[in-house]
Amino acid sequence: MSRARRRFMAPSLAIRAAARAALVPALIGLQACSTSNPAPASAETGGGRFAVLGAAAADLPAAAFRAPDGSRAEFAPWETGGGDRLQIDRGAPDARGRYTQRRWTVSEGVRTLAREQRLIAGADGSVLLAEEVNHAEKVEVVFEPPLAVVPAALSVGSESRGRGRMTVHPIGDRARTRARGTVEQTISVGPSVRVRTPAGEFVAVPLVSEFLADLGASKVQNRTETWLAPGVGIVAEQRHERTTALGVPIRNNREAWVMIGAPR
Repeated sequence: MSRARRRFMAPSLAIRAAARAALVPALIGLQACSTSNPAPASAETGGGRFAVLGAAAADLPAAAFRAPDGSRAEFAPWETGGGDRLQIDRGAPDARGRYTQRRWTVSEGVRTLAREQRLIAGADGSVLLAEEVNHAEKVEVVFEPPLAVVPAALSVGSESRGRGRMTVHPIGDRARTRARGTVEQTISVGPSVRVRTPAGEFVAVPLVSEFLADLGASKVQNRTETWLAPGVGIVAEQRHERTTALGVPIRNNREAWVMIGAPR
């Protein structure tokens, strides 16, 4: 397309072009099938429901809340417990603390790889996201510096802030760039609570992550609430992702998952 034609691109075409550039993964959330109206945390459980039962004590280092190495955990939508499943496989870290975490969707018995996350287990207990391969969107995302997923400090009321850059490549082709821009993230830690899931009751620390990616014409906002249990990792999570292109909303996804099978 010539420079002159790009200058007079119709708004609808410009929005579609920006939308293609905005096809980035849900960077912190448990992405699989979206739910339009996830139920909030409830004091009741039934089927796949997730419940917050009350305050609890959990004064442990961040590393204690990581999932076991070489394990798999299974999740279901927390509002019904029915429908598709999500499986998370966690590899064992190498000598530099690097490992791969794979997220699979299971629908009608068919298991499909959705995402691969290249993570770093920090010696201070933190978990950092260096790269992500999103098979559904057919993109690879690189974070510089690696993006915090779990902060080193999990004390009540603590807040960590991060800023960096992200680059989106077509899957399998790092020589090409689909989009790039800045990333800002804030993670806050809430008081420990006791929660009930179909996999059992746990003491969990809630994290709230606010994520903003500025890719020029497109913007991605992601709010994720995650509950971490010692020696288990994620036991429940809900996510709200909004994407705009040239100021026009093009994506508004909500998801909520609860663990139904502890890591094994």
